[in-house]
Amino acid sequence: MHLTFSQIDYGSDAWSTAVKLRENVLRKPLDSFFSPDELEQERAHIHIGGYSDGEIVATAVLVPEGENMKMQRVAVLESLRNTAIGSKMMVFCEAIVLSNNAYTVYCHARDSAVKFYLKNGYEPEGDYFDEDGIPHLKMSKNLKKNGVPEIMSRPNILVVCGRNKRRSRTAENLFKNDSRFAIRSAGLSPKSDRKISVGDLNWADLVLVMEVKQKRKLKEMYPHQDMPVVEVLSIPDIYEFMDEVLVELLTVKVNFFALGLTQ
Repeated sequence: MHLTFSQIDYGSDAWSTAVKLRENVLRKPLDSFFSPDELEQERAHIHIGGYSDGEIVATAVLVPEGENMKMQRVAVLESLRNTAIGSKMMVFCEAIVLSNNAYTVYCHARDSAVKFYLKNGYEPEGDYFDEDGIPHLKMSKNLKKNGVPEIMSRPNILVVCGRNKRRSRTAENLFKNDSRFAIRSAGLSPKSDRKISVGDLNWADLVLVMEVKQKRKLKEMYPHQDMPVVEVLSIPDIYEFMDEVLVELLTVKVNFFALGLTQ
């Protein structure tokens, strides 16, 4: 199963599909639905979708509150529960929280979901309370430790594209002063501004490539190399260096995988 996560635009077809999934999982068992007022309030929220083979199978909503964010309306397709999709979505949501300069995320967890949040590093606050006729517990996770976002101590991330001219260079430029990890970029082509080397692969804890074909080429180039984990960002070669859309994509996706290094 190929699983990806992305932000969803409010009012889009994907958002409507996510609302239906949430209603089926969270509200229908209670014989209730989201009211027009509740859905209108979501206009200012951040919507997350988890996709499997192009279909939304998981969703969550993040509510910005300054340096905090509330995570709510978390739902996973019933047939896919206990497949780690929920935990992977937590990692993506936490990356979004960090990319919005917030450092604490909290939720009101149903009693049946408390163990799930404990497993994902959330801590209980206070006592159980009633919400919608169901016992809930406030749970939170501080994404900072000693003033630094809580990611393993200075892992090394290598970002790779075709010729190290636009996509990977943009990533390095964006994160070169990030205290959470060290980053460098390289290209696969002999004509790259900086061509990848065995030294780069030995240095890296994580390699991020832009396309699936680049992951294959990397393995073909170094068939006997003990490879670090290689992940695909799925960013096409259509953007110029530091393009606004490219910056946004890289900010979310690099944060997602960097946070996942300690999950």
